[in-house]
Amino acid sequence: MGGPHRLLVTMDETTDEAADRRRVARLCAVLDEFVGDLPVELCFRVRGAESRFARGAVDAGRLEALVPRLKALLGVLGDAAEVGEAESARRESGLIAVGGA
Repeated sequence: MGGPHRLLVTMDETTDEAADRRRVARLCAVLDEFVGDLPVELCFRVRGAESRFARGAVDAGRLEALVPRLKALLGVLGDAAEVGEAESARRESGLIAVGGA
């Protein structure tokens, strides 16, 4: 996914508004444990439309611990992933050229 480097958290609406609100509160509580400089974008899918909101920032160095916790809270109702230009550049810089002469 293009755009600026960020953590994208996507959540699908259910028919249980109270449960959705509790899920958002738990997601925000977990995000608050990992404060840092990587922007967070929340994306809510409601009746076929998406609404996106900026929601603070997290520690990019701790994503390996954070993302699985977010995914566990979301289950099949959403996803959490590092996205954007810087993320893809970082992956490419981790490649090792192999060869010989």
